[in-house]
Amino acid sequence: MNDQGLCLGQNEILAAGDGSTRYNPLGTPSFLASRRILEECKDVAEAEKLIRQVNWPTSNLFMIADRKEGRVFEITPKNVRVIKSTEALCAATNHFRTPDLATPASCWRIEKLNALQNAGRMGVSDVAKALDDVHQAGKTIHSMVFEPVPVRGHFALGPAP
Repeated sequence: MNDQGLCLGQNEILAAGDGSTRYNPLGTPSFLASRRILEECKDVAEAEKLIRQVNWPTSNLFMIADRKEGRVFEITPKNVRVIKSTEALCAATNHFRTPDLATPASCWRIEKLNALQNAGRMGVSDVAKALDDVHQAGKTIHSMVFEPVPVRGHFALGPAP
């Protein structure tokens, strides 16, 4: 999270349906691109512009939110796809969801998180509970909840819940 309230979470994705190479040695390391986003961008629109300029080395999923909106960026060495958040919750798991990148095509965890979009006002504890409901036991190593307006982040590391 930067001083403007721009929040960034990232997952490396191991499978993509667009046939892109698993590793592009000419790409900018993802951690450097992430740092550039937080150093150079003040909002989601600026982040998207920069994301589209980067030569990516691997497939990644970025959750980026500012004080007004959130987007999920599905990135491979070949493509950048965007899922715009329609409500206050900008959720993602460890899978791509756009049709040309998704493998497999569905994920029960994101479907459960997306169901929260219509739940009304949620607090940090509500979102943390929802993340706990979709954890994958030993496969889940962290969960993050960002609050862009008060510029706060909440992180859970280690065994679930």
